[in-house]
Amino acid sequence: MALLLIVLGRGLAAADALPAALKPTPVAKPEPAHLAYGINDLGEQLRVHVGPNWAVEGRFQIGSGSSDSGKIQAMLFGLRGYRFFPEPHRCKLYLGLEGAYTQTSIHGSPTTPVSPTGQNVVQRSGFGNTTGFAAGGFAGIELRPARRIAVDFDMGPYLIGLKEKTTGTTGSDWDFVFNAALLFYFF
Repeated sequence: MALLLIVLGRGLAAADALPAALKPTPVAKPEPAHLAYGINDLGEQLRVHVGPNWAVEGRFQIGSGSSDSGKIQAMLFGLRGYRFFPEPHRCKLYLGLEGAYTQTSIHGSPTTPVSPTGQNVVQRSGFGNTTGFAAGGFAGIELRPARRIAVDFDMGPYLIGLKEKTTGTTGSDWDFVFNAALLFYFF
């Protein structure tokens, strides 16, 4: 046993004496991906990592639905900031903040009265067209089933404020928002 330790000790000393060109080079950890394109539940997003734990993201979402007044269309343009935490294998937890501009419009239904000009009253008056904001914080998880593919889930409280353009009526309310996205990292 002592002979084995002496041989191993001499072998390690001999390895230290090797020229630098013959020593094995340590394997470098690959750089994390810095740019990602994503498809979320109602739109698209572009995320840029500005550091190992920080990212910013621009998003665009569009949706529509039916109401008694007609078809409602909504658009949202937002900016998000992320703080990622040290990760276990292929899993990152994160916190973030979001601010967004929102816009909605109503396109009248066939039951809406029509004016003598042929336009329905809702479209002609502009009633139901709103602009506003959404702002909130969120917590989430990013799962990486592959090196360049990620699935994100997050949720949090948001304050949503809207102003109706024709009447000037304003309103705001808190809501709990859930987001899901599929991301493709480029480099």
